Amino acid sequence: MNKKQFTLIEILVVVAIIGILASLLLPSLSKARARAKQVTCLNQLKQLGIAMQMYISDDSASYFPYTRISGGSKISWDDLIAGYDGRESMTYAEMHSSIDTVDEVNPLYQCPEDTVKPRNEGAPRRSYGISSYRVANSNVKKSNPGISGGQNDGTDLSRQLTSLSSPTGTIVLSENFNRDNNMGVHWGSITAGNHYSTQTATVSNPLPHFEKFNYLFADGHAKVLNYYGTLLEQLPSDSDARNTMWDAGR
Repeated sequence: MNKKQFTLIEILVVVAIIGILASLLLPSLSKARARAKQVTCLNQLKQLGIAMQMYISDDSASYFPYTRISGGSKISWDDLIAGYDGRESMTYAEMHSSIDTVDEVNPLYQCPEDTVKPRNEGAPRRSYGISSYRVANSNVKKSNPGISGGQNDGTDLSRQLTSLSSPTGTIVLSENFNRDNNMGVHWGSITAGNHYSTQTATVSNPLPHFEKFNYLFADGHAKVLNYYGTLLEQLPSDSDARNTMWDAGR
């Protein structure tokens, strides 16, 4: 008995069907990969939240880590929680020298969705920023009412966990895929205004995860939200974050 051979037309039909199926499946696979990256970044924030909670309870009398650039000193929030995030603890001298002492990057700080190249080539990238808190003047207070500050105030400034009226609704960390957001430096603190301007995404400051962000809250839980969902029905603004999830003093 002779085996039936496929005709050219039959082969072309099969190839066409395979092509159609592949075109239908590829977008689903791409979305699945993106969702997996989003979940990875969400879990990283949860782990960083645990490290921060240990720092708060053990080292700082319930105060969140600060971020300082004054008097020749450069200390960032990730410097202060070293020792709780899987890295060795850092001395103050090491913290002051900024990225020079970051020998090994903890993968907790790098979201796989973040492909932005840092400003300084070779600088360890950091995908997350801490909510900015500054008191320099009334305008700054309105736009930076967050958790961790001291950047230009000449002091070590941060909120105390026990002072927050709504830990479950107060943002501590959020994603910040920005070329200036590197390990061990003060740049990279985040505000509602930063996210407001990010809605017009650029190559150097893109919107992540289907135009949503992962956020870590003061009580330690993390969730994904559209930026506008963090505003608690306030109008979006680049100069006033009061009475939103960015306002740790509300």
